[in-house]
Amino acid sequence: MPNKILYITAITACIFLGFKDMLFIETVPLKHVNEMRQAERLSEKWKSIIQNNKTRLKLETGNGYSVQKNNADGNNSIIGEEYTPVTSTLGSLESKELSNNTLFSALIVRLVNEAGVDSAKTIGIIASGSFPALTLQTLAALQTMHKKIYMISSLGSSSYGANQPGALWIDMEAWLRNSGGCMYHSAMITYGAEGDTAGGLPYEGKVAMDSSLSRNRRTAFIPENAEHSLTVKYDSLIHKNLGLLINIGGNQSALGYCSHAELIPNGLHAEKVTCSHIGKGLLSKISEKGIPFIHLLNLKNLAAQYSITEKQSTENHPLYCTTRIIKWRVVIAIAITALLLFLHFRMKNPRAVE
Repeated sequence: MPNKILYITAITACIFLGFKDMLFIETVPLKHVNEMRQAERLSEKWKSIIQNNKTRLKLETGNGYSVQKNNADGNNSIIGEEYTPVTSTLGSLESKELSNNTLFSALIVRLVNEAGVDSAKTIGIIASGSFPALTLQTLAALQTMHKKIYMISSLGSSSYGANQPGALWIDMEAWLRNSGGCMYHSAMITYGAEGDTAGGLPYEGKVAMDSSLSRNRRTAFIPENAEHSLTVKYDSLIHKNLGLLINIGGNQSALGYCSHAELIPNGLHAEKVTCSHIGKGLLSKISEKGIPFIHLLNLKNLAAQYSITEKQSTENHPLYCTTRIIKWRVVIAIAITALLLFLHFRMKNPRAVE
């Protein structure tokens, strides 16, 4: 009989362990689901505005600044060209297509809430032209949440980003402000590319950037070199009562020039990220002040973490939920197991119990 109870105990424990996710863990919607869905809808609206404006540019100029042939359905309306004079580095078409999924705007809402940003604080944004869809979705998320921002953008772009002359990021930003109700704008604009000075780009690229600035009545901050750009950006950010920094893309001043700059994990960094290298960038310098940051660059890893694919329905997506342990069931399971062990011990050693 004692051995029989022991067998029952072992089987019961195996059942508890084998079905632990079903028995002891439940999925519950996040408190800010409504904001996440609102951000998605606003992102969709803004993507349509950019698509319409790029189509208009194609009709007016005939220069092919609209959606690429393989994106004619408009699902990837913000995708640029593989190479133009504004292209600063190579980029992944797969990552750019993935960035068009509006679930990223919902993700930004989730991460900002997880960061616990005080409503009185400002959220800083550093955005290269490489991921205009991510920048758009970040702005949609923050506007939905009624956050104050201070944004620094650059005009250079990697492949398939906002690299089409006539449709650089600063053009898209103006379209969203003029007809999309976007309340934000870039407080500081740089050329980007090497040293934030358009270094490495052909003459035509610099001309395209200057034309964008001129037609949108904006001016660019032109640093002396990379170090000067980093210093000025840091000073401007740190004096804005910053509660969170969001980096989008691979601007040099954001990542820095140290050997491990490209290895900074994507997503939310609530803990300090320290770097002793002389070439550390804004992410490390801001983090050392105890300010959390969100890094958005290697989207494949981040998307896998939150089960985001290029095209999928957002209904009932796990991004909108979290899991928690059903504590009372755990207590009951422990009690049952303990009781069975007690019975086994008592029947095997009756005198010890007495």
